[in-house]
Amino acid sequence: NCPATPVFAVATATDACGSAFTLTSADVTTPGTCAGSYSVTRTWTAKDACNNSSTASQTINVQDITAPVIAALPANSTINCPATPVFAVATATDACGSAFTLTSADVTTPGTCAGSYSVTRTWTAKDACNNSSTASQTINVQDITAPVIAALPANSTINCPATPVFAVATATDACGSAFTLTSADVTTPGTCAGSYSVTRTWTAKDACNNSSTASQTINVQDITAPVIAALPANSTINCPATPVFAVATATDACGSAFTLTSADVTTPGTCAGSYSVTRTWTAKDSCNNSSTASQTINVQDITAPVIAALPATSTINCPATPVFAVATATDACGSAFTLTSADVTTPGTCAGSYSVTRTWTAKDACNNSSTASQTIIVQDITAPVIAALPATSTINCPATPVFAVATATDACGSAILTFADVTTPGACAGAYSITRTWTAKDACNNSSTASQTITVQDITAPTFTIPADITIIKDATCGYNAAPSITGSPSNVIDNCDSNPIVSYTDASCFDYSINTQMNQGQGYYYPVVISGYTSLTAGQIQKVAMEFTTNQGKGNAEFILIAPSGDGIVLVGSYCDGGNCEVTGSTTYSPTFYPSTSSYTKWVNSDNIAAGPGSFEPNGGTSTNSIAGFNGNYRTRFEDLTGPMNGTWTLFGRKDTPASGTLEFTGVCISPTACEGNTVIVRSWTATDACGNTSAPFKQIINVVDTTAPTWTTAAGSLDVTLECSNAAGIATAQAAFPVAADNCDLDVSNIIKVSGAFVASTCGNSGTYTNTWTVSDNCGNLSATFTQVITVQDTTKPVLSAAPADTTTECSAVPIASAADLTATDNCDAAPVVTYNEVRTDGNCASNYTLTRTWTATDVCGNASSKSQVITVQDTTKPVLSAAPADVTAECSAVPIASAADLTATDNCDAAPVVTYNEVRTDGNCASNYTLTR
Repeated sequence: NCPATPVFAVATATDACGSAFTLTSADVTTPGTCAGSYSVTRTWTAKDACNNSSTASQTINVQDITAPVIAALPANSTINCPATPVFAVATATDACGSAFTLTSADVTTPGTCAGSYSVTRTWTAKDACNNSSTASQTINVQDITAPVIAALPANSTINCPATPVFAVATATDACGSAFTLTSADVTTPGTCAGSYSVTRTWTAKDACNNSSTASQTINVQDITAPVIAALPANSTINCPATPVFAVATATDACGSAFTLTSADVTTPGTCAGSYSVTRTWTAKDSCNNSSTASQTINVQDITAPVIAALPATSTINCPATPVFAVATATDACGSAFTLTSADVTTPGTCAGSYSVTRTWTAKDACNNSSTASQTIIVQDITAPVIAALPATSTINCPATPVFAVATATDACGSAILTFADVTTPGACAGAYSITRTWTAKDACNNSSTASQTITVQDITAPTFTIPADITIIKDATCGYNAAPSITGSPSNVIDNCDSNPIVSYTDASCFDYSINTQMNQGQGYYYPVVISGYTSLTAGQIQKVAMEFTTNQGKGNAEFILIAPSGDGIVLVGSYCDGGNCEVTGSTTYSPTFYPSTSSYTKWVNSDNIAAGPGSFEPNGGTSTNSIAGFNGNYRTRFEDLTGPMNGTWTLFGRKDTPASGTLEFTGVCISPTACEGNTVIVRSWTATDACGNTSAPFKQIINVVDTTAPTWTTAAGSLDVTLECSNAAGIATAQAAFPVAADNCDLDVSNIIKVSGAFVASTCGNSGTYTNTWTVSDNCGNLSATFTQVITVQDTTKPVLSAAPADTTTECSAVPIASAADLTATDNCDAAPVVTYNEVRTDGNCASNYTLTRTWTATDVCGNASSKSQVITVQDTTKPVLSAAPADVTAECSAVPIASAADLTATDNCDAAPVVTYNEVRTDGNCASNYTLTR
């Protein structure tokens, strides 16, 4: 049995003739029906020296009867539903190394109920020889979980005669087992017939006998008393009659037994003939709920005594008090009686107004009584007096009026003080006055008034937060949008009196100082202009300064000098002068605008003839004898020379020449610090004004409008490129003179185009190459365009011109003419010395001396342009070679025939240096064999 392997016996042999022999073996293995089953036959062969042989065999069969071994599986286990079995995966080995299969089969065995069962997984390992083994694992699933009953309503209480109504229970089973849901009611009697409780208990039981319960209890209580039927209403009889009562009946809604009893109560009256009897019936059930019902019969004496007439109603004025008459009476039945009085004071409409009624009552022993009254009316016709109030006063908003509290006195009692405020609007929302009028009114509507007025005024301007300085970019059309929606509006706009102050602004294109000033005396006037927001600019980058002044004696008596924050000064208007153009009769207003020297405007000189009104100038740029505070002594001749920062306080100093007559009036100055004409500054002055016209001090927001758009080329790219022959000097000059055109969104005169002329760059030859010219242009703001490029391509495509080649010819081989490159000459449009080359091509004919020569001359310029001319020479050899003399004809004996060969003769040729001499002998037989002729 495998895995054992065959072990064979060792054969022995004998030879009858005693011959030596050999004994060898050979094994043959025969496979069985499966991998582990086979047989081995060992055959022994005995062979002697004479080649006689015999064989003997032994066969051992190997069989596979050992099944594969499955590794141990987990022990049987138990789980609780709703979990499902999870089995281990079996492994196996085969001792014989046979291939095997490992399969499983599950057998489910139902339990005693739907949720209880077991599953046995049996693994079978079977090898190729059909040997098999099995191993099993069993997992028991048990159901120990009861069904779950859904929550029932909480215990509750109802009142009889209502009866309990229970909820219908529902349940679920986690294992999916069928279950029953039953209920049982238990009634527990209460303390009386109409009081009890019912508990309904639901039981859910599954097929595995797991069960759960849930209960709901409803308590029934009897809190309703028996109801007594209506009794007769209370009644009154006159003595001497006696009371007769009805008999009561009752019912109970819960059906409880009850008792019905009565009790009488007699109440004596104020006299022997006056009393009442009340019969009260009580119905009580077994739960002690009870109700009562009563019937009363009154016995009365109804005849009262009579009082004599009293005085009529009268009126008096407070503070007087009423004085009444004294009443008398008689009793018709002769009963003893009493005569009493009672005063009733009825308040009037105020404390000092009232009436007093005195009522006399005559009452006998049975309480029969009669009354008679006398009324005295007290009236109040005097108004209260209010104490003096404060005089009219004024306060400032947002303070609110605080009024004094009035006091008053009233001669007849107290007074009620009320007030009413009347607000009178002022000229604006924050200005108004309030008059508080106090009214003192007594209960009788007698009244007096007194007033106090407080005036509220608004004298405080609004406040706000200025929007930040901002830079905006001009668009492609040099336009821009500087609306507050883009550049920002003030925030935190607050006014202590006006909830909606109005924010407004004015725009200036420069930093200005405007004030009309008569400059007719003194040592000069200073007009400060504060510039901010230009940390990147220097004072020398002023774009322009505009100003205005008026004189009635000519401009010669005026000097205006601009002082930079650094202290540098530059004379704008000057210098003092007399006569001629310096003096003009009549009032003249000048509005010059001063620009940097790059503007090329005329300098302002007082002695020049300058027209009134606006004009463009460069500063005077001279010096002045005026003593100027803040001036550092450095006069600059042009704006570009000013040093120091742009930001800071600039001061325009102006002064009228002291001895000069007439008047000089300054209007204003405006400084534009932008670095180029394409840029704009907007100095936006924001103010806030409330409804009362209080306006805040202006706050400036700096809006820099900048041009960042570079010029563009209107000349199309490549449109100036050209390709020309190297000999076209005029065309090249025209191309070099070409110029592109540019345009800019803001700079309407884009003229500062800079050309960089490229050197000639040769290509493969000296006459061919390119000129690459480039242009750039910047606008007034230094925005640099893209580079415009022109490529001028110079080419040489013209071939040189050769002189005439010799004519074609035919010649003897001995007379072939000699040729060279120098035989022809060439000229070229660009190359002063084109190269002529010579080439000869030989084409052999039918012999060495017959051939053709094709001679080609080629002229090539430095750019490789070439032209050729050819001559064809036909060379022929028509002249025969010349042989040396042949031996003379001879007759010889047949035995003495001379020997001959080709070398016997020599040859010369006009073309062939070594003509070939051949020898041929022709024999002509004679009349016998030895007679013949040899022709050599």
